[in-house]
Amino acid sequence: MPNLPDTVYMLVDPETREALRLGDTEAEQGPAFFTSRELLERYAEAKGLSEYSVHAVPGGILSRMRGRPHWVDGRRPDGR
Repeated sequence: MPNLPDTVYMLVDPETREALRLGDTEAEQGPAFFTSRELLERYAEAKGLSEYSVHAVPGGILSRMRGRPHWVDGRRPDGR
């Protein structure tokens, strides 16, 4: 994955401490990452999410997710 950002952000439910997962079926569900805090906040606002915490993680996590379901800025990187 070329040009990985240094940091990506995740929405985390403060009560359950689980990261936001996207996908309609169990097979396609995966964690959601955002390339900027602004994109994360716009996504949360558009989806009506108000109770969350933001966790910054190293951008290299995206290369480790290759081959596994995950979402970047609300979309699957593989186009599915």
